[in-house]
Amino acid sequence: MGGQLAGWRLRAARAELGLTEDAFAREMRRWAGIRGERRADLTGDTVAEWEGGIRAIEMADVRLLWLVLEVPGWDRGRLTGDHGVDTWSLFRPAEPAANQGQRRRDLLRSLAGLDGRDGPDRPVGPADLDLERLSRALEQALVVDRPLLDGLTTAARHFPKEWGHRPPQELRQHVHAHLQVVHALLDGTMPGRARRDLESAAATAATFAGLISILVDQHEDAGIYLRLAQRLAGSAGDTESHALALAFASYLTSAVEPDAKSPDPGLARAQIDAAVRMVSAETAPFARAWVLLRGATEQAWAGDELGAHRLLDEAERLSSRDPVPADGLVSPWTADTHIAFRGEVATICGRHDQAISLLETALGKMGPSRVATRARALADLAGAHAREGNVDHACELLAQAYELARLAGLSQRIPRIIGVRNRDLARHQAEPAVRRLDDLVLDH
Repeated sequence: MGGQLAGWRLRAARAELGLTEDAFAREMRRWAGIRGERRADLTGDTVAEWEGGIRAIEMADVRLLWLVLEVPGWDRGRLTGDHGVDTWSLFRPAEPAANQGQRRRDLLRSLAGLDGRDGPDRPVGPADLDLERLSRALEQALVVDRPLLDGLTTAARHFPKEWGHRPPQELRQHVHAHLQVVHALLDGTMPGRARRDLESAAATAATFAGLISILVDQHEDAGIYLRLAQRLAGSAGDTESHALALAFASYLTSAVEPDAKSPDPGLARAQIDAAVRMVSAETAPFARAWVLLRGATEQAWAGDELGAHRLLDEAERLSSRDPVPADGLVSPWTADTHIAFRGEVATICGRHDQAISLLETALGKMGPSRVATRARALADLAGAHAREGNVDHACELLAQAYELARLAGLSQRIPRIIGVRNRDLARHQAEPAVRRLDDLVLDH
């Protein structure tokens, strides 16, 4: 009778999540995989037998049950449409219903009482498992342990390597779901060091989610993700993620960016200066290099060409010292990174011949995964050609940038493309090449 009662409770909890028996088992296998375990034995039939009260649940499975029942799943909580996502939910308690977590913990307690182990062979039934012992076993099962933490950290650091290989909205959805998972787990029990590591993993994911949101022209979401990243990184003592979150946030107020909703050059420079102070050349050379490159464009925009080149030179020295990390936020660094920034600075400073040479070199070095950077460099190159009077070629380059962005799932009306067209080609708008470009870009 006890098994049937516990099985009924499990069935009700599964139904509340909207999961079939197979989907529930798949979620358990996913969590086992994150913890480094292979659990091919967990199937829909296993769940059905638990719910029917005809199979006892091992104590080892209680941890996986808790993760499925208490933590958002990657297949649930999807983004609503292409752009709508409640990013503010990441700042709210993971369990809005006060009794929901307790109800599921009560369920797990009843399930855990169905089976335990006393030695390698002898099963222990509910009559043998006293409440104190059960409570200790259950408390141990619900701790966020090192295998789980390592799996979540590895996943967070791998996200940047997926850029260019998955549609940006799909990748953003996956990163957002990862943040929901970590956010829920941070309410659990774990040692202080483990909590800081988990916060650091979340800061990495939130920083990357902010960058993706900038690239798909969702600036409000980007601001929320990047504020969350700064908060988590500050709590974890993760200066690398904190500095990069500040550097990416500076795009949102930069006068250099044609799509900045509220330009505030002073704030952008302050964020970059704070980021520079956070990361040293010894502990985080690539993160510091990224921040310096970002600062170089702001220096150039402010009219300090010499200062911009000092930052570019230091960034190049830093990036050539050590091998590029295999994962993490700085892993997308490639040989074209500093060259493209040099071309952008040359464009800002009016060195159009130099900009054309640098940007063509950078584009020649970019691999297929560098979609956003390539579209940006094509737009900058088009601007340089337009200012040199090469109107037809400038229009061809802007059309390439637009098509590349459209096929990659980036914002089809990339503000940078529109900005170059309006700034550098407005006086040529009667020419056939510009009219064709307008038909392609401005009317879509």
